[in-house]
Amino acid sequence: MNLVTSGLGSVNAPGVIPHTPSNVAGFTQRSMLTNGIAMISANYETSFISNFTLKSTYYGCTAAVGETLAGLPAACTITATSYNVNNKKVASQSFDYKTTGALSQQMNQVTFGSGFENVYYVTFNVTNSLLVAGQLDNVVTQLFEY
Repeated sequence: MNLVTSGLGSVNAPGVIPHTPSNVAGFTQRSMLTNGIAMISANYETSFISNFTLKSTYYGCTAAVGETLAGLPAACTITATSYNVNNKKVASQSFDYKTTGALSQQMNQVTFGSGFENVYYVTFNVTNSLLVAGQLDNVVTQLFEY
């Protein structure tokens, strides 16, 4: 995922309004081809995290315009998939973002189930098309150290 400054701090700007402006994590099918799978992981250099529990996040989707997240709100389905330390899939949860037809719109919140407890990494995929960008904000986790 890419951390981006959305610039959408007011409801007057078109697009999905971040829950806490001005940064969101964004991903598209296209960006995953060049940057890899969008994920949150306990596996990174100098990590002291053995696993984590993904509790909740705010999310939204926009029509992807080139490499940016700037665009009108767009309907999409985001799927989160959790894995354990042995790369075994634990659970998947999909959540829909529906548009209201307005030029700007608030993010929705999703709470994750027990399949996202004590996991090693979680991947995110926006399933609709190459033309939709997924956005996450205020990702809440509980971390566990080695």
